[in-house]
Amino acid sequence: MKKALAILLVLCISVTNLVLPTYAAEENTSFVSNDESIEELDAALITPDMDRAISVAETYLYETALALYCYMDRPFAQHTIASIPKENENTLSTIVSKYTTVRENQKVIPYENAQIANGNLSAFYQNLELDRNRITYYGHLHEIQKITYRYFTPSYSVVSCNVDGDFAIVNLYETLDFHYSDAQLPSSIITHYYLTLLKFDGEWYIAAVESDDLFYQEFREDGFDLQKELAYVDNAYTNLDTSTVTASLTQSGKMTYTLNSTDRPYVGQNAAYYALTYSTKADDGQKIPSFKNENFKWTNESCQLFASQCVWAGLGGSNDQYSISNKLGMDATGTYEWWCTDQSYITNPYPWTSCSEFRTYINNVNASSAETGIICDTYTVPKNSNDMGSSVFSESDLLGAVLHVKGTDSALGHAVIVTEVNGMTRDKIYITYYNNCRKNVKLSSSYSASSDDKSKIFIIVPRYFRGDSTSPTQYLSADLQNVLVRGSTAVSVNLKGYSSVQTSQLKMEIYAPGSATAIQTYIVSNATEVSGTYTFNIPGLWTIRISTSPFSGINDYYFIVRILGTPETTDE
Repeated sequence: MKKALAILLVLCISVTNLVLPTYAAEENTSFVSNDESIEELDAALITPDMDRAISVAETYLYETALALYCYMDRPFAQHTIASIPKENENTLSTIVSKYTTVRENQKVIPYENAQIANGNLSAFYQNLELDRNRITYYGHLHEIQKITYRYFTPSYSVVSCNVDGDFAIVNLYETLDFHYSDAQLPSSIITHYYLTLLKFDGEWYIAAVESDDLFYQEFREDGFDLQKELAYVDNAYTNLDTSTVTASLTQSGKMTYTLNSTDRPYVGQNAAYYALTYSTKADDGQKIPSFKNENFKWTNESCQLFASQCVWAGLGGSNDQYSISNKLGMDATGTYEWWCTDQSYITNPYPWTSCSEFRTYINNVNASSAETGIICDTYTVPKNSNDMGSSVFSESDLLGAVLHVKGTDSALGHAVIVTEVNGMTRDKIYITYYNNCRKNVKLSSSYSASSDDKSKIFIIVPRYFRGDSTSPTQYLSADLQNVLVRGSTAVSVNLKGYSSVQTSQLKMEIYAPGSATAIQTYIVSNATEVSGTYTFNIPGLWTIRISTSPFSGINDYYFIVRILGTPETTDE
């Protein structure tokens, strides 16, 4: 039942593209992935009344997506109860008063708005006002940045629709598949919605919006001061003294260093590709994502957990159960530790999963000359600064960096990974993260500069892993790959594996999804690098193994190559 609304989008653009950005479906690579996990409502179970409610819900979200991301003037408000003439408020109040009973008959909504659950009409109006404020704010933010797209395609997957008298609750996922005009890689956003609809005079209207979107999580109870926030944005983008802001960047001291034989350099590109490999717009939006690296344990708070995995990959973490269970590529020694196993890490240590504890960990490691662990450069970007540290960073420094956002100085509470960098301002930095499923989206779209303290950003740039006398001096590694699209036939890519020392025989083996037998092997003698071009013809997760033969005491290295299928069989 997944619906893509690109056709309607092209039609509406045809009369407005003289003054608005282009959102045509050119270069559209919208696919259905082999790891699709949303269980959609069986079309055979949909009654005509349900179908009408679902249609209104999808149309409303579609119109709001165009208004919010494409800053188009769309008539989304006409689909809400706010458009019903005021003289009908008594009738609406009578209908809404029955909502408490209706809500009790529904399954638990994970992001419930407690006010509307009480069945008070004013609470419904406030809920819709919050949604209008969200649309207005982000629409203005995208417009002032002049964000445009190569294509922009919303689609919707309905999980359930429960009709109870004059109410319907539609549980659905919105997937936005798009490609910024100035980005190298495509992007996607998946958002989980519960839309409450009310029937008035035989027609369905949106009565309330509940969502896992971070905006709702932050403002649904306390409200959102639209005019204040718009003023913040305008100030940040029109009256900012960039020279002053750049000079005020808080720098912990950009380090110079020489690696010892027991140290491991950080490869930011590998961290970024890991993030892109293990994120997907075909996820189900749950706090523990359905598509994830199954070699790890997961908790409900997965943003720093995912960021730690990406850092681990950038430091040469080998993606197999043995390496993870034995904490290879992690910090399991010394006073301060950062590790994860598939047995237990929820209570010890917290740095793997907690933003604040991860910051404490890196600060303690940096402060010690002998402690093993991740050595980082750290910087604070001021709340009203668009400059992401151009006076101290290069673009390559930020690729694969961890950003802590959304919080206070002491508790910046959300971790994201930088997956693309095309400049040193927020609108040129692209991020990927778990919890609320965002893939390669502009930092400025979610975390714009403003006068709000929560707009500060704490940048963590891993440089290397400092080992000790017990750390291995010989190891294997590889160049990780971004997600690859198979196309109509197959996709070919050059794979490379490395050894830190010359070995008598270096081997690279390729395993198809679900297979325990290598289908291709590349071998070189007396070398530190093995490579080969392989043509992937089956969608799925392929395993690449780098090893020495005969065994030389160096642990094997594994990584994943994720292949998506053709438009007919996939969906990413």
